[in-house]
Amino acid sequence: MKKLILSITVIAFLVSNCEIASFDDDINNNPNLPSKAEPTQLIANAMLSLPSLSS
Repeated sequence: MKKLILSITVIAFLVSNCEIASFDDDINNNPNLPSKAEPTQLIANAMLSLPSLSS
């Protein structure tokens, strides 16, 4: 009887502690290829491409 109660307790503990993984829609985003750019990033790249402004 003790083994039954212990096994039920262990199983209940394991099942209650297993969290269902929720995946966001952002899981497949590529950090090296952003889909949105900040205006400051765009201006900095534009300034670097101009020969008179780059050092």
